[in-house]
Amino acid sequence: MKNWLAWTLIQGSNACNILVGILLARALVPDDFGRFATMTAALTIFTALLNPLINELAHVVSNPAGIPRGALTRRTVWASLGGIALAVATCASITADWLDRVAILFALPLSMVGWSWMNGILIGRNEMLLLGRAQSLGALVRILIVCAVVSLSPTLVGIAVAYVMSFIVMAFVVIPSAREIRWTRDGTWNTNWSLVIGFFLLAAPFSLDQPLIQLWFPTMSGDYAAVMTYAKSIMLLASPALTMAYSSALQRHDPRGSLSMLLKLSLFVAGVAGFFWVGRPIFFPLLLGPQYVDLIPSIGYALVAISCHVIAYAVAQVSLARRPSLFAGVLVLPLVTLALSLRSLASPSLTDLLGVSIAVFALQLTMCLGYQMRLCRVQKA
Repeated sequence: MKNWLAWTLIQGSNACNILVGILLARALVPDDFGRFATMTAALTIFTALLNPLINELAHVVSNPAGIPRGALTRRTVWASLGGIALAVATCASITADWLDRVAILFALPLSMVGWSWMNGILIGRNEMLLLGRAQSLGALVRILIVCAVVSLSPTLVGIAVAYVMSFIVMAFVVIPSAREIRWTRDGTWNTNWSLVIGFFLLAAPFSLDQPLIQLWFPTMSGDYAAVMTYAKSIMLLASPALTMAYSSALQRHDPRGSLSMLLKLSLFVAGVAGFFWVGRPIFFPLLLGPQYVDLIPSIGYALVAISCHVIAYAVAQVSLARRPSLFAGVLVLPLVTLALSLRSLASPSLTDLLGVSIAVFALQLTMCLGYQMRLCRVQKA
């Protein structure tokens, strides 16, 4: 019963996050919505970098020997510096206002790191119900602040503050649990940098497309963000299966189990994509507003691209669980292809940009499947 309630709360927080994007899509002009999408894309990249560290922290917390304070401090410093560096690159393309930059450059990465460590502690202590409550409360705070910002004066700094406050609230909710943690001055834990880099490269094409388009083709950023926001709902709906994929892969060594999971996920993704495609004349303007109605013919391209990525993401997690040091190098090519393809375009249309996305994510899927088939052959041998 507790696990079901925790799962419901976490999914409820995901739904609130979707509502935030919908509210802002309707409230902001396309250019400003493109800037918001660029900021959230940077957060997704940062999350991909933090996730392996969160998993490591959870593993250490589950060890009764205690958490090495020095090791956690060093990771906090480096994670914070990495988040600030990513924010600097993001701010260069989306804002020149100093208030926006302060919120995005410092408050957002630091609050995100603080919540991430609390997240790792809860996972390590198996307090999933408390995790669900914290995420639900944080999502509620975020949506309330965004509603206030939208009703007064939609600004990027106001949106950034909403994210900062949600992370702070979530962290404070779980502080009582963190106080029960045993600390030690001795000891360390080794970071699997292949895993960190692998997850970063896996998420990079999914998130860096928006910042690159904002940087090189700012007039197309809002339209691209609107279409991809609609299509990326597939990723959110498939998040339970993607969350379980990595955990299952760590304990499963039978290639047939992975193949069964892949087939089920592929059918699910195809069904969700088909539903979003059939319902696009109704759902797209209803969710994102009438100003984007002209973009409906392009939705099919975005759905194909994101479908490829969702399946590739699941397959890649299986490979990262088994051979992270070798597989991380495989994931470089889609990211390089994305950057070079976009840079080679001159005055592209939205269809051109979506065509690049299809090519990149199809390449990512092909490489992930090829590598996984190679692993299966090695295991059978």
